[in-house]
Amino acid sequence: MPTKYISRQELPASQQLKLVKSEAKKLRRTNNKDRNHKFYLNLVSRKYGYENYDALFLKFKEELRNWQNKGRELCKSRPADSRRSYYFVTMHDSFQYSYYSHWVAWDDEGYELRAPSQMNPAWVIELIRESLREPLYIIHDMDEAFRWMWFWQGRALVDHDVITKKIETFLLPSRSYSHPRLSECSD
Repeated sequence: MPTKYISRQELPASQQLKLVKSEAKKLRRTNNKDRNHKFYLNLVSRKYGYENYDALFLKFKEELRNWQNKGRELCKSRPADSRRSYYFVTMHDSFQYSYYSHWVAWDDEGYELRAPSQMNPAWVIELIRESLREPLYIIHDMDEAFRWMWFWQGRALVDHDVITKKIETFLLPSRSYSHPRLSECSD
């Protein structure tokens, strides 16, 4: 079976950008660096059908923005699935997150150890979406989890299987510094 030829213009902008940079670098090197790099980027971009390199880069930024937001509206409006277990997690900047938790034990230094709690999704949806009128994502797969963690951030009900695969240590109890220590353990 013959392979289908894909023109450069049909490639995603990210791949076109990579090819343009590579070709421009080679072209500049073969011409003994007689012109600046931007000249060759523009030259090769025109060969790809763009007005200049900046036009290609704008297309790349638009595709990236579309990819980052893919599925966002669906996750913001999705109802909970009664067959799934969820954790209520808030993703903050710099990959910092917090979650609704419960007490499990005290550690040797008197700090509370807390673990993530599975949530009743109907209660969380009513509180966040209906009462507070704020966004709440419902995350069902790894792609959605990736985009939520890195780009969307904010509050989410995250499927048990997804969060435990994405953050392997998620279910392990952790020390809570926001609760008082036991007095007999503190020095």
